[in-house]
Amino acid sequence: MQRAGVPGVAVGIVVGEEELVVAAGVTSVDDPLPISSTTLFQIGSITKTVLGSAVMRLVAAGRLDLDVPIRSVVPDFRLVDESVAARVTMRHLLTHVGGWAGRLRREGGRGDDALARFVAEMAELPQLVPLGSLFSYNSSGFCLAGRALELLTGRTFEGAMRELVLEPLGMARSAFLAEEVLGWRVVCGHVQGNHGPSVARPWGYPRALGPTAGMVSCPDDLLRYVRLHLGEAKHVLASGWLATMHKPQTEADRAFGHVALSWMTTVIDGVWVIRHGGTGVGQTSQVTIAPEHGFGVFVLSNAANAQPLNREIVRRLLHECLGASEPFPQSRPIDPGAAAEYVGRYFGETGEIQIAHTAGGLELDLRPRDTPGAPPSPGKPAPLGEVERDLLMVLKGSQQGQFAQFFRDAGGHVALMRYGGLLHPRAR
Repeated sequence: MQRAGVPGVAVGIVVGEEELVVAAGVTSVDDPLPISSTTLFQIGSITKTVLGSAVMRLVAAGRLDLDVPIRSVVPDFRLVDESVAARVTMRHLLTHVGGWAGRLRREGGRGDDALARFVAEMAELPQLVPLGSLFSYNSSGFCLAGRALELLTGRTFEGAMRELVLEPLGMARSAFLAEEVLGWRVVCGHVQGNHGPSVARPWGYPRALGPTAGMVSCPDDLLRYVRLHLGEAKHVLASGWLATMHKPQTEADRAFGHVALSWMTTVIDGVWVIRHGGTGVGQTSQVTIAPEHGFGVFVLSNAANAQPLNREIVRRLLHECLGASEPFPQSRPIDPGAAAEYVGRYFGETGEIQIAHTAGGLELDLRPRDTPGAPPSPGKPAPLGEVERDLLMVLKGSQQGQFAQFFRDAGGHVALMRYGGLLHPRAR
């Protein structure tokens, strides 16, 4: 924490019947209070897996079919590409293969109609690739899934999540709205400045982003959630439905592995895991579960720059508890002739990326927009190495280990780059 400049961290560990929470640091540099197992953090996109769990409860009850067009539940859903809007299913949404640009800058308001308004505005989202063809992290798809939950249950999204997941698991200190958590001890997010960390504002995400990143929870509650996905809460989801949820559906990329239903899944040194990361407003999180070994770990941090710290804690615990080591990918210098194919400007939902050829080789310069959930800028151009053809990797800086994967058109020319899980079309 001292090395990374992170004010507060909580780690939860489950190994068989044993469990442990280790908490350190303070809730806020402005009003420092000690962090405990009941302190609330924003869990960011780990929320997507909680939504996925709610969806699977409806599937198990016969109230929803993963492979029926989502318009059977949300009849007024529209996209720029009408054929995609008519065919997209809940399975497409939970596996990030809708193919459209996945983020909106609008907020949807604070009322109970926030999700309905947000989904209506998805009608302007352009289609980047054909439905079902390529993984591209798609937050708006999960907002659409959340709207489907509202219509299926007749409740607000937050009410549906309490009914389907939070209350059955006894997650009494988990919520979605800021006013719901007042009175409990809550951490503030932090961003790194010239004089150390400072409190990030506003505190949380807009209400319409609740299904994709809006859940607030504490370590004690997340231990209960981990045990659900270890198969220990059969009254919520039986083992067969968990197996369906955890099964790989489509390949993502080297960073994410494969996509299951709302989870990412991979094999680390012979150990199969499901996992997901999260980004709140100045907060970061990570959860990794090895269902076959009765093992789970999550890390909650109240700083925007804490992802390397979170990953290091998870790596160490995987090694110490299961003997599994996740090797750092190896790269090689990029052939100058091949490097020229990648040079250019790429535009995505969270900003612009420039790939430039310098005396030292290829460099990536990320220029993010001021968008909730956007990856942090490396601060300066970062050097790239080649892992294999059309797969490059950042070698230094805050984005070290991030992959840049390139896709070619029918003529063999580079047309798209996937970075941070998002597709970025190349400027023409």
